[in-house]
Amino acid sequence: MQKQAQEIRYFFYSQAFADGVRTTFAILIPALLGSLTGHFDLGLTLSTGALCVSIADAPGPVIHKKNGMLICAALIFLVSALTSLARMNLYTLGLEIVVLSFFFSMFTVYGNRASAVGNACLLILIFTMDKPIPSNEIAFHSLLTLIGGIWYATISLIFNSLQPYRPAERILGDSIREVARYLSVKAAFYDPHTRLDEAYRKLVAQQIVVSEKQDAVRELLFKTRQIVNESTAMGRKLVMTFVETVDLFEDITATYYDYEAIRTRYGHSGILEKVSLLIHRIAQELDHAGVAIQLRAQYVPAVDFDSQLRHLKEAIDGLSKTDTESNLVLKKILVNMRKLVTRFRELTLYFEMDQKSRKPGAQLDHTHFVSHQPLDPSIFWNNLNLDSGVFKHSIRVMTACFTGFMIVKFISSGHHSYWILLTIAFIIKPAYSLTKQRNIQRIL
Repeated sequence: MQKQAQEIRYFFYSQAFADGVRTTFAILIPALLGSLTGHFDLGLTLSTGALCVSIADAPGPVIHKKNGMLICAALIFLVSALTSLARMNLYTLGLEIVVLSFFFSMFTVYGNRASAVGNACLLILIFTMDKPIPSNEIAFHSLLTLIGGIWYATISLIFNSLQPYRPAERILGDSIREVARYLSVKAAFYDPHTRLDEAYRKLVAQQIVVSEKQDAVRELLFKTRQIVNESTAMGRKLVMTFVETVDLFEDITATYYDYEAIRTRYGHSGILEKVSLLIHRIAQELDHAGVAIQLRAQYVPAVDFDSQLRHLKEAIDGLSKTDTESNLVLKKILVNMRKLVTRFRELTLYFEMDQKSRKPGAQLDHTHFVSHQPLDPSIFWNNLNLDSGVFKHSIRVMTACFTGFMIVKFISSGHHSYWILLTIAFIIKPAYSLTKQRNIQRIL
């Protein structure tokens, strides 16, 4: 029960919940004010612009968020105006859907944020294609969409400026918790009752999750000038704690033994269960530390690892008295666990207010921690061939969207028939497994 309460509390302090509150507020207010003043259609158009720009508001550095949202607002203005004109003729609308569905799907070559901008443009296209807008109101309608997008961008930037370090704290805490889950999976390898093949599958899956989370933290921390360039205590704590987290994860990943042989030799002794239990406890404490960072709470250690390690050493020494063979592998495991505890304690220095850098006066060269995504037009042109996965994905989206458009115009009927096109545009992803997963979720 206590764990469930903690998870609920963790959810309300998570970045996902904060993003949800901000997005809901920014989208709801224009429509609500429009309804109260008797101009619901105008308010709904503003909210539509805000909704589209919210898609481009992905986690990351403030400068990237701002540029992405402003570019998105400008593009949805153009797409809204173009679609309002093209919808007057069935053939021009069909041509627009073919061209823009391919063009904006190709934005994936520039990364996730650009891909989100492309999705937002497809969304405004679909929302506008069935909306009857008189010729003399096209410019005004498109302008309202632009204003709605700028409204959302402004709200997002204001929220960020009020608590500039909170997104980094939330995503860092989330990253630490995923490392803790990875360590828990690793602990299962020492449990003789766990199937090794199943444990390996879980380990690989969790390693991918940890890498994605660390990439997100890396992107946010080392591309945010306020964090890496300012000499604030919070900035130093965030950066150095993330470095410790990466080191800890690398140490866990690098540790490998012949688990089958270890189980065969020591499975009857009960020592492996003790090793597995202690690693689980380290993982639990690591998880608690991640939650504390995310909640801005103080972390209080609940386990005395020195005594735990001492008891484990005594158990290993007790085996050596009755076993004629060397227990060197168990002693290596013990050494690695001591190193793991040391890494964990260095990570928890985050909670000391007077934390200093490990090397006073040294500057961390953060350029080695981040990758840079150039917006070179040549990248777009170089992917216009069948050897490019993004190109083939864009062809699939274009074909499916045009087919959906034909169904909407010649087979389907009703005011919400555009949902067919909406579903197609947002379910099809470059990876088939993700497309299949989203399709199942959409049907449910």
